[in-house]
Amino acid sequence: MAHSTTQDVPLTALMSRNLICVTPMTPVSEALADARRDGVEHIFILGDGGHALAGLICRCDLERERPTRSIGTLVHSPVVTVEAWGTRQDAVDLMREYGVGCLLVVAGGLLLGVVTRSVMLRDGVEREELGGPCLACGLQHELAPPNGSTFCRECLECRGDQVALD
Repeated sequence: MAHSTTQDVPLTALMSRNLICVTPMTPVSEALADARRDGVEHIFILGDGGHALAGLICRCDLERERPTRSIGTLVHSPVVTVEAWGTRQDAVDLMREYGVGCLLVVAGGLLLGVVTRSVMLRDGVEREELGGPCLACGLQHELAPPNGSTFCRECLECRGDQVALD
C-alpha cells in the first residue's frame, strides 16, 4: 500500500463550504456584517443575475472602505480556481503563482468551497511556500510576485519601481 504525503491531501478535506455571495450593488456595510457574522474572510461577488462569479473581496479590504460604497466597485478579478480533485500541493502552487490568499474549489463549473492561505498555514504549509509576505509592508494578501520577489499590489501601485530597489 502506498503512503500518502501531506501534499496529497485532497482539497475537499481542507476547503470551507461556508461561503458568502453578494451582488455588485451590495453595500460594504451589509457584506461586512455578513462576513463577521459567519466568520469568513472572503466574499464572492456574483454577476449576470447571480449566474456567474464576477470576483471576490477580502474582509480586511472592506474594513477600510466607506460603509455605503457598493461592493462592485471594489471587486478583485479574475478569481483563481482549483478543481476539487486537486491536492494541497496544487493549491500551494497556484497561490504562489498568482499571489492570492484564496482559491475557489470547483467541480465542473460548480462552486463547492474555498481554500485560504490561513487554512494552508494551519495545515503545515510553510509561509514561504505560499509566496509571502510582502517584502515592503509585511501584508499577507494580494501578493503580486514580480521578478521572483513578493510584494502586495498596494506597494507596487504606491511605490512603483522603487519597491524592487528596497
